[in-house]
Amino acid sequence: MVLSLYRPRALRAAPHLLSDTLDRLFADALLSRPSAGTGGKGGVRSARLQVIEKADRFEAQVELPGVTKEDIEVEVVGSSVQVSAKLKATAPVAEGERVLYTEREAGRYVRRFELPSEVADDAVVASFENGVLALVLPKREETKARRVPIQ
Repeated sequence: MVLSLYRPRALRAAPHLLSDTLDRLFADALLSRPSAGTGGKGGVRSARLQVIEKADRFEAQVELPGVTKEDIEVEVVGSSVQVSAKLKATAPVAEGERVLYTEREAGRYVRRFELPSEVADDAVVASFENGVLALVLPKREETKARRVPIQ
């Protein structure tokens, strides 16, 4: 007895059509939401991130274009790091002017990530230059097991 995979006639002719249709469906649904980073009034954007592990620390770079350092917050709890920033609206248009195109709207960035080990939160260093937040996250020294004498 021979088993063969059932394929409807339409898919036998062009199997990529279903895949392409599903890809478009999900892309349209996900990218049309403000929270997906495409804008929208008050939308939440996901900041781009790079994290590098070194022997004694982690180094992270978070892209936050259009943000000032006063509008950035960094929270570190254990091995969890969260970066959030407010993106302010552009300047209002003066009388007699009109906006032809605008893709810059108010909103905020939020990015949370987990590291493989805990961070010494009292020694974290952050700097912000040219729209990139640089974080130096020293690793917390692991507590070593010690022998407890019994009295």
